[in-house]
Amino acid sequence: MQTEIEYEYMKERLQCLQLDPELLAIAANNLIITPKVHLSFCHEEINYIKEIAKERFKPDILAVDPLRNIFNSEYGNENDNSAMLFFLQKTLEKLRNAINPNAGIILTHHTKKLSKKMLEEDPFQA
Repeated sequence: MQTEIEYEYMKERLQCLQLDPELLAIAANNLIITPKVHLSFCHEEINYIKEIAKERFKPDILAVDPLRNIFNSEYGNENDNSAMLFFLQKTLEKLRNAINPNAGIILTHHTKKLSKKMLEEDPFQA
């Protein structure tokens, strides 16, 4: 689930990759990429996502990009470790358990923009 890129731009970026047709066929049956969505991961939204995922297949990986855009402020501040843990347990953990308890979860969290030089010097800062 990604919350930043509109459908047309995502489509354009994917087409620029010029992927092998065989790989595209595999992806069509095994990958769901959402257009820009606005989610707070409340109970109703979790049920909605669960139903969409179950219609297609049982995913092995749930990816959220970026985490801060789905963080619901009712749990506190996104920079508070306890609030974030509580949020993850009440939302993403609940979603994973409903879809596939064995699925992995990938969370992206953007940090600051780095110059090319800074990235070369310390790639773990990205």
